[in-house]
Amino acid sequence: MYATAESCAEQLCISPRAVERAIRVLRENGLIERTGSDKRGRWIPTLRG
Repeated sequence: MYATAESCAEQLCISPRAVERAIRVLRENGLIERTGSDKRGRWIPTLRG
């Protein structure tokens, strides 16, 4: 099972857009990176930051 922005938002009681914004900030700060394809990929925490 994969977590989507919608499922994360529901569990956190925030909007899916807020989840996407948080992912963008984490990515821009080098704290996570995407591996794999757009459909089957995942976000991986990095040691950089």
